[in-house]
Amino acid sequence: MKIIPTFKILFSFLMLFCWSNWMQAQDCSPDNEAPIALCVDFLQLQSSETEAIILTPELLSGGTTDNCTAFEDLQFLVRFYTEDTSLPDTESVSIDAGVTGVFQVELWVIDEASNTSYCWMTVQVIDSSEACENDETVPVAVCDGDITITTTPTTVEISVEDIDDGSYDNCTSASDLSLTLTTNPDLTIPPTETTITIEANGITPVFLWVTDEAGLSNLCITNVIFGVESECSPDIIAPVAVCNEVVNVSTIPGLDFELNAGMLTSFGTDNCTPFIDLQYFLSTEGDLSSPPSTEVLTVPFDSEDLIIFTYVVDESGNFSSCATTVQFDILQGISGKVFADTNGDCSLNADEEGLEGFTIRYTLDQGLTYTNTWLPSNELGNYTLSFNWDNSPGEITVELLMPNGLGNSCVTAHTYDLPFSETVFLDFPVQLATDCDYMYTDISAPFLRRCFPTPYSVSYCNYSTQDIDNVELTVTLDPAMVVEEVSLPYTDLGGNQLLFELETVAAGDCGLINITVVLDCETTLGATKCVQASITPNDCNEPAPNWSGASLVVNGECDEDAGKVNFTITNEGTGAMLEALEFIVVEDVVMYMYTPILLNPDETEALEFDANGSTWRVQIPQEAGHPSLSSPTVFIEGCGGYGSTGMANQFAMDDVDPFISIDCQEVIAAFDPNDKRAFPTGYSEQHFIEPNTSIEYNIRFQNTGTDTAFTVRIEDRLSVLLDETSIEAGASSHPYRMEVQEDGLLIFHFENIMLPDSNVNEVASHGFVQFRAHQKPDNQLGMIIENTAEIYFDFNEEIIT
Repeated sequence: MKIIPTFKILFSFLMLFCWSNWMQAQDCSPDNEAPIALCVDFLQLQSSETEAIILTPELLSGGTTDNCTAFEDLQFLVRFYTEDTSLPDTESVSIDAGVTGVFQVELWVIDEASNTSYCWMTVQVIDSSEACENDETVPVAVCDGDITITTTPTTVEISVEDIDDGSYDNCTSASDLSLTLTTNPDLTIPPTETTITIEANGITPVFLWVTDEAGLSNLCITNVIFGVESECSPDIIAPVAVCNEVVNVSTIPGLDFELNAGMLTSFGTDNCTPFIDLQYFLSTEGDLSSPPSTEVLTVPFDSEDLIIFTYVVDESGNFSSCATTVQFDILQGISGKVFADTNGDCSLNADEEGLEGFTIRYTLDQGLTYTNTWLPSNELGNYTLSFNWDNSPGEITVELLMPNGLGNSCVTAHTYDLPFSETVFLDFPVQLATDCDYMYTDISAPFLRRCFPTPYSVSYCNYSTQDIDNVELTVTLDPAMVVEEVSLPYTDLGGNQLLFELETVAAGDCGLINITVVLDCETTLGATKCVQASITPNDCNEPAPNWSGASLVVNGECDEDAGKVNFTITNEGTGAMLEALEFIVVEDVVMYMYTPILLNPDETEALEFDANGSTWRVQIPQEAGHPSLSSPTVFIEGCGGYGSTGMANQFAMDDVDPFISIDCQEVIAAFDPNDKRAFPTGYSEQHFIEPNTSIEYNIRFQNTGTDTAFTVRIEDRLSVLLDETSIEAGASSHPYRMEVQEDGLLIFHFENIMLPDSNVNEVASHGFVQFRAHQKPDNQLGMIIENTAEIYFDFNEEIIT
């Protein structure tokens, strides 16, 4: 029988729940102590094509407690994760029918004195066809209320029907769940009895174990209470105290340690007082004539072994005690700050502020021991890692986990030799813009095939150190595309334009929108189809003092009736051009230079060419000092019939600015499922590009194996001709995090991707990731920029693109 780690966490929370209710405060007037909000660490659910998934506190809570308010009187609120610190106003949230992906959810807890706290957790929704192929979700155990028996039998039989109140599972039907009972709280595997006999002896906790067809288990508790009316007037019987014999605790140098009874005891029992109402106190003395009043003992971090006595007190004041030997281990530690690297030097300066909520992970490598621990930075950006070490040689790797899609050109992973002689201090820079609204977006798809669903992914990030309100993202699709499915609500603006109102995006926060389209079946193979994403607000680009106010826009259209390709260059700015600018016209692979133009506001230069099936392109720079990085360009392909294809991506699209992304792909048939593409593709067979032109890389992968891939890792070492500090993480098919190592190696981690194999689900077996890098300044003509990527599926050999 297999019990996965999630169950162990739930069981620990259950113990904590019981302990918290034992530890009712002596004085709750006033109650200024917030509840302890505990979420389950991970929840995997399966999607339904017809019903939304409702996320309720019952699903999310992992043992929430409070010092004064009983569990049943706590108020719970739920919402999707946000940087907003105000209370949510919903008791549940829903995920639309058919929607899959990874969601961060907050659970807020309010006690009767209006104190609040919250926790957050990860919810993964996977396709219903795949949900139960590798079921790792424990069932939900639901117990009925306490059973009170006021007669005086010597024994009573309790069955699962008496206890169960609707337990359920994500994959196993209720009728196929295994329900068993026990009174033993220390089991690590499920019991086998469906009916048990209980002796009439005060209050007996009964544990209902629920096991699904995958062998995963969970449990809940119901109290069976005997003879309350006859045996408790008066109650003169002391409770039974049950202590753990030995407890090991870990301390951090310089910090004293707090002990409480929840660390030292198992379940206590009493003949009249329910175990949730028993009180616990601690002392270093075991022969006191009355119970102590200390609930928490503070001891030095470097204490020798101690014997601690736990006193258990019932509602009538009867008490007993038991002893625990506490042994202390001093941990090693790493401390530091996650901060906004405003000057881009990857070092912490006095005026740079900490960032909250960024996650630090450490990995220990000690023989066969491999441990991962995640820790979020606090409101000042500070974090502290502590861990055991037995002084044998080894290593520890500490890394900053960037949010899905957010890039960072500073090193995000550091490795140290162990053991330490003292605490290590390690700061992590995060490169975000400051004092402006810097929204970034990117859009792409792994391939574009006619008649087949094409999954476009639109990523967006707030690269500012401030929250940005009223964020809007607009996606423009090719007219030959029909929208089939969208992961977020949107407004149809007409003309194949979709508007997503993202409202407030927190500093450093990122998101992902999935849009599935179907391309017209009559589309010409090899034709280039484009989509565009743009996001507002974005006010980080200030115009130079010498900017004239002129702003150029290029438009083009195919006039089949007249047999012409028409372009216009228009000054849509507020000022006249101060200098005439040259522009180029490209017909397939032939480039023409034209007489420089000088335009007043709203003045247009018109161009006309024969519709001969060539790919025509017009491109012109902006005037000096223009606030954007734009270089207006547009192409017309296939006007007058397709005489050529594959020419559109020779030159870069006009999407260097972070707030706009243009993805143009050729319509293909068969293709290599694991490859790497670069845009622009370059001019002529030698693929020439200009110095200082940025390159956007798209890495595609497909699981062509025979089973689901749980993780995908892509390693990409940048060319020495590229500037590794300029990396911009882009769109992807699935959530990922990007790691930058000191030698210029980029690593993209797709953790828990659950990528099905192509034999089971061909459409869903594909994935991709995209990123942009700038050339180093003024690379010399003739230099060759080469790049390959290595793709790892789980623990298999790499696939080299």
